[in-house]
Amino acid sequence: MISDSTLYSLSIFLGSLAMLLIVLYHYLEVNSHDDDNNDTSEKTPADLAGLADEKADVVGAGKPAPQARNTSAGFEKSNMTAGSMNKGGGSS
Repeated sequence: MISDSTLYSLSIFLGSLAMLLIVLYHYLEVNSHDDDNNDTSEKTPADLAGLADEKADVVGAGKPAPQARNTSAGFEKSNMTAGSMNKGGGSS
């Protein structure tokens, strides 16, 4: 049967190994290079200018900019005064 100290050591080791693998995964993911047709070494400057125009067309897509939403939850500053709040917690 496994003792408490052995189980404790095993859990510390496996937890540390899991954290190291997570950090290693994120490091490799951030520093990886995507090969999804982004190779610009064989393209001429005219091809690259065309790609920039295509990306500019997609970004706007003719849609208007989103409008700011009111997130004040129906409270206005003029309604919130010290006199209008019930300070005592009971009925007056």
